[in-house]
Amino acid sequence: FNEGGKYITITEGEEDALAIYQMLKDNNGYEPVVVSIPDGASSAVKSCRKDFTFLDSFDTIIIAFDADDIGRAAAKNVAELFVGKSRIMNWRLAKETSSGKWDMKDGCDYLKAGQQAIFKDQWFKAEKHTPEGVRSFGSLWADMIKEDSNVMVPFPWDGLNKLCTGMMTSYMDVYKAPPKVGKTTLMGEIIMHIEEVSDHNIGVIWLESTAKEIGLKLTGIKHGKPLDHPSCEVNPEEYKEDFQSIAENEQLHIFDPADERTAENIFKKIRHFAKAEDCKFIFLDHASMLAYGEVNVDERKFLDKLFKDLKDLTLSLDIYIGVIIHVNDDGTTRGSRAPIQLCNRLIGLQRDKLSENEAVKNTTHVIVEENRYGGCGEACQLFYDKESGRMKEVDEDFIIEQQNADLREVKFDD
Repeated sequence: FNEGGKYITITEGEEDALAIYQMLKDNNGYEPVVVSIPDGASSAVKSCRKDFTFLDSFDTIIIAFDADDIGRAAAKNVAELFVGKSRIMNWRLAKETSSGKWDMKDGCDYLKAGQQAIFKDQWFKAEKHTPEGVRSFGSLWADMIKEDSNVMVPFPWDGLNKLCTGMMTSYMDVYKAPPKVGKTTLMGEIIMHIEEVSDHNIGVIWLESTAKEIGLKLTGIKHGKPLDHPSCEVNPEEYKEDFQSIAENEQLHIFDPADERTAENIFKKIRHFAKAEDCKFIFLDHASMLAYGEVNVDERKFLDKLFKDLKDLTLSLDIYIGVIIHVNDDGTTRGSRAPIQLCNRLIGLQRDKLSENEAVKNTTHVIVEENRYGGCGEACQLFYDKESGRMKEVDEDFIIEQQNADLREVKFDD
């Protein structure tokens, strides 16, 4: 056959090429172009590459390899060579027998069975090959009407829920703040809230805390005392029951702080939490700690990749990841813009740690700075009660009342 033309058909064997040529040729003088790979399906790509220029000279390339598994795989690989031009035959009558052989799997079978008309219909309807990762718009309908499988648990605070609805699997939220503002306490409140209001398992990766501190922090939230604070003197027997109730639920799964604190190991643990322990919610405190442990690594590039990989995990594993990250003195994230660009929500924490007013000093302002599907702005104010170790949502009137109380006390002392 000469180069160029509207259609060319490629078969897996020479006899199939003759059979298909015979079925396509009509009495009006139409000369179909049908060729065969010379050495079988295993070398199909190599053969087509060798004669690429000839094959690519045709507008449409119809691949009519055998309908068995080997033939289908080879057809797909060859189709990738001619993206935009290639179509793959769908052998509608093909079936595998109980002995493992195939019937009606190629051109010869159709010709011998007298099924020329069905073959020609399938030839004209050969499906256009679309490479993996590319879909037609029409194929989206089934996904559009499919009920979401995402799991959602609300935040512990109404103000944050009004702006962000709740924590949802496939989301990554970034919580940012300067050091020593109360990020770990806030995250502990969220973890114990999920444990209390749902049956979902939770993975806890706290890189700045010891195993003892983690146990005391989370048990203390349930017990209502800041057990992890050095000044808290509570007999272990008093909170043992609360500890046991958390342990018996088996919802919390803790990364051992004594384990290797590398990004590679953390990703392994996240996959383990999601797959082996069925954790839907995973919290990492804090991502900056992973960057500190890397030697001779560009911090920006490291954090860019870290947050891209974390985001990928939320989608591939259908989990929620809450990540804490430290910020510079000017409030910008350290080294990388990736946390802001890739997160679903960016939640900032602010607190005036140096205020002389106790109410102001112990109130954290929770601000939604970025929100892919909702509003932004100050969501709520959380007052830290030093007696209970808990963060309580308060309004502006509470702060004003506390401020006035402090002012009256100061005047009285004077």
